[in-house]
Amino acid sequence: RGRLRFFLEACISPFLLLSLVLFVSQPVKVRSMDAIDAEIEPQLAERLRSAPPQLPQDDVPHFASQQGVSAGLGGDLPDVHYLHDRFEQPFLDALGEVAEQVPRNTDSNNMIATRRFFKSETISEAILRRLPASLKYSRVLPDMRFIEYPCGGYIAPHTDGVMFDTKTGKQSTTSFLLYLRDTTEGGTTDFLTSVRDGELLHSVSPMKGSILLFPHRTPHEGAGVGSEPKILLRGDLL
Repeated sequence: RGRLRFFLEACISPFLLLSLVLFVSQPVKVRSMDAIDAEIEPQLAERLRSAPPQLPQDDVPHFASQQGVSAGLGGDLPDVHYLHDRFEQPFLDALGEVAEQVPRNTDSNNMIATRRFFKSETISEAILRRLPASLKYSRVLPDMRFIEYPCGGYIAPHTDGVMFDTKTGKQSTTSFLLYLRDTTEGGTTDFLTSVRDGELLHSVSPMKGSILLFPHRTPHEGAGVGSEPKILLRGDLL
């Protein structure tokens, strides 16, 4: 109820409601995901060839917070990592271009957000190359989605489900959130002691080009977004 009140007070106006009605009434053109993915892969391959990664000199994952810098969050969240400076601007620009080509999906029962589902081995391999070898991830699954949280958008407390990788026959173990823009008002990813009435362990503020990695089983939520939208790429790792 509190989140709904926040959404209504912060974001809803008669003009917005009218715009929403007009938008919903418009016919939607839907292309198959196979057709979209077939278009995306060649374009990405060309873009990424001209944008090699410029990675930090060290191979140590680091987490930046108000308290300083350390490897992982430590304490109750030793396997959660927030990495910075591993995704260069041309790569982020390429992701933005991909997002514009993928259809929007608003079907969800625990979030106010728009998702754009797609599949790309090119992107998954490029992300893996930019992660520290010391974390020992072996694969980023190609099935991913862009998530866009509008003003008042949020996702309720939950844990993430596993994904089955047809290439390796294995199940994913880890989620990632690659933030595509800074969000300075709300929109934190909050780690909790449990899904139901859990206490806050740590909050992470979205920073453009930074990636948050955590085990699927970790309880978390996405806090309500303020006036600036929150945009990220969500995926899974082995």
